Amino acid sequence: MNKIRKVAAIIAVILLAGMYVLTLISAIFDNSNTMALFKASLYSTVIIPFMLYVFILVTKLVKGRSEDDAKKYYAGQSSDDTDSEA
Repeated sequence: MNKIRKVAAIIAVILLAGMYVLTLISAIFDNSNTMALFKASLYSTVIIPFMLYVFILVTKLVKGRSEDDAKKYYAGQSSDDTDSEA
């Protein structure tokens, strides 16, 4: 899981850096789409780190759940057992 998280973080950094470079280049050449690229850059500045945070949070939850299931399995319990059985 750590390897996946590192790769996701590197991809996010590359996306953010590439987006800023693209915005800078378009501003230098005075393109008609400069404002749209700037808005996309601002939007992505918020969304990409948020999505990375959600991805990391989900991987932690899944990893924690799989460890809990493994502990129950090796203790002789199934993860599908319910407390309402009588």
